[in-house]
Amino acid sequence: MLESDPSIVPTLKRNTQRLHAGLKKINGLAVTSDVISPAIHVALAKSSGNREEDEDKLQAIVNKALDNGVLLTRAKYVEAEKFRPPPSIRVCASSAFSDEDIDQALKGIQKA
Repeated sequence: MLESDPSIVPTLKRNTQRLHAGLKKINGLAVTSDVISPAIHVALAKSSGNREEDEDKLQAIVNKALDNGVLLTRAKYVEAEKFRPPPSIRVCASSAFSDEDIDQALKGIQKA
């Protein structure tokens, strides 16, 4: 695929950076992944201190975003993991996204 369309990598990088920057501007959320990663983790800016409560809040955002036409997923971990990362939503960038797609996704998440 890269051989047939070498523009995929720079496009993915640009889309990742745009999505990352847009998510950072949403009040109440914090981007916890590196700017170069197309799998972007977004957590609550302020944890309640209760993991289950934070997971419920994030799931409500996922549900509302879907109502707004944006498909998200919560990152889930095995309870037996010794060091579980904080609860988060996973947002994935794609080289197939247009600027309009990214803007629409950010608006849908913002509304949630």
